[in-house]
Amino acid sequence: MEDSKKRRLEEETDAILTKRPKADAGVHCEADVRMLDTRSHLTMLFMGPSGSGKSTIVGQILLLLGLVSIEELQENEALAIADDRQGRQLAYIIDNKEDDHRLNDEMQLGNASFEIKSRTFTVLDAPGQSRLVPKMIKGAYEADLGILVISASDGEFEQCFSSLTQEHLQLTSAFGVEKLIVLINKMDTVLWSTARFEEIEEKLSSFLFLKNYFHSENVTFLPVSGLHGDNIEMCRSGTVRSLFDVLEAMDLVPRGDASAPFRMPIIQVYTNEDGNHVIYGRVCSGTIKKHDYKHDNLVIMPYQERPKVVALYCIKGKIEVDQAGPGDYVSIHIVPPHNDIHPGAVLSSGGALSRTKSFTAELRFLKTPARMYNGFKAMLHIHSLEVHNCEIVEMKKFTNGSWSGRRRFVKEGEFALCRIEVPEDYISIEEIANFPQLGELVLRTEGYTVAVGNVISWDQDEDVVMAGF
Repeated sequence: MEDSKKRRLEEETDAILTKRPKADAGVHCEADVRMLDTRSHLTMLFMGPSGSGKSTIVGQILLLLGLVSIEELQENEALAIADDRQGRQLAYIIDNKEDDHRLNDEMQLGNASFEIKSRTFTVLDAPGQSRLVPKMIKGAYEADLGILVISASDGEFEQCFSSLTQEHLQLTSAFGVEKLIVLINKMDTVLWSTARFEEIEEKLSSFLFLKNYFHSENVTFLPVSGLHGDNIEMCRSGTVRSLFDVLEAMDLVPRGDASAPFRMPIIQVYTNEDGNHVIYGRVCSGTIKKHDYKHDNLVIMPYQERPKVVALYCIKGKIEVDQAGPGDYVSIHIVPPHNDIHPGAVLSSGGALSRTKSFTAELRFLKTPARMYNGFKAMLHIHSLEVHNCEIVEMKKFTNGSWSGRRRFVKEGEFALCRIEVPEDYISIEEIANFPQLGELVLRTEGYTVAVGNVISWDQDEDVVMAGF
């Protein structure tokens, strides 16, 4: 029995390798070209239930573009055999944590990059389990494009189109993602049945458009087989576009104005081998230029720390660059700061710099207790920041076209203008009108999403104004 499983995996790997491009195919690894790359840099978030094939599709993309070596694929095959997980060798390319394999648990937000003719993509592979929704949220705020992966296998769509998948779509829409590609995966298991594809497309369309999460013209459905690579790069038939065709033709640019004041929420902070601190994040607004910034041009808020920049890198520290703009992921090397810097801070330059403990937000309540009163506390998710025990201290209702009159409580499905206070430390956020990606928020408690909304205004800390920041 064990020998037969091993043979099946080996046969699968051999079939996968036949689709891999030859060495002279002209495909370049991500590290080879970035210095002078003028292509738009977009971030796509893969989401969907666990087992739908998200990671396998991402692995297949990297394989088809020549970004995975034969040795790496064979190593993943050995891991799949050892873990008794048939068909997972491609998924292991992105699910690259050995402990995650053994536990059958997608603990991390997977990350990869690839390039096609006119665009560069960063792929975020969201975990497909309800207890890991906060990790999915970290990817949703960064995304320009959503990719929902659904299994066409008999019974799997019906079983997996659960409240979790619906919450993923809800959150993606709340964070400003307007375009969605739905990959109906594992079509090979239903013999590429048109009836099955149309059945799933109809049910999903009804849900998406009824809830008004996405407009119909911004949603594309594609039948694919992630394991075999069908309709990923090349069309299986002349009547269907491939995923690469859709990505190439899509009218989409990174959110953010390159000429606006600079803002970059910090995703990660670490110390490199040279002793410099490295802050890693995605540029949401403005442009950072290596030769233009001075010692006092940049400020890390809310710490009011003025960093001394040593170097600027893209592609996870692989390529030193002269500048970066909206959509780019950058690693900025700085001299060790006076204060401890944590993820959720914002590297800023120009405009009013935010440092606050209270703000006003327009919220839509999705799931609440029977009635929710002032004093309700929840976890705040906004850009790369998470804050526990944020309190709604005041609510106003919307009547006759304006916000007026205090309200004692809200119910599911209602809107309210809420004043929210954060405990203890200051935070840095922005108004939705000025910096959308720093003003879109989610409130969650007890494992479910309570509300989504936008920051309308925030109360400035007087010390910032007096200090002249």
